[in-house]
Amino acid sequence: MARAAEHELSADETVMLFLQNEELNARRDAIEAIANLWIDYTLLATAAMEDTTLSHIDLQPVVAPNVERTVFEGLRAAVIGADTVLTDEE
Repeated sequence: MARAAEHELSADETVMLFLQNEELNARRDAIEAIANLWIDYTLLATAAMEDTTLSHIDLQPVVAPNVERTVFEGLRAAVIGADTVLTDEE
């Protein structure tokens, strides 16, 4: 199914994940998503074992979209007021 950092996720293990979680549908996209998440978490765990501070991992690509969205929303709330106000009667 998937391999990362000398670890392997077998097809049998993947089937067990789906059997244990009834809300998951064993569609191709769901199976690929599970495999990709497994790879990501396996690589993160491996990196954490090698350097517990994770100082060598660049998290900028992961956090930048959320930071930009938060800054934009704050700026919009501070600068741009609501353009329409309705009373209870309206």
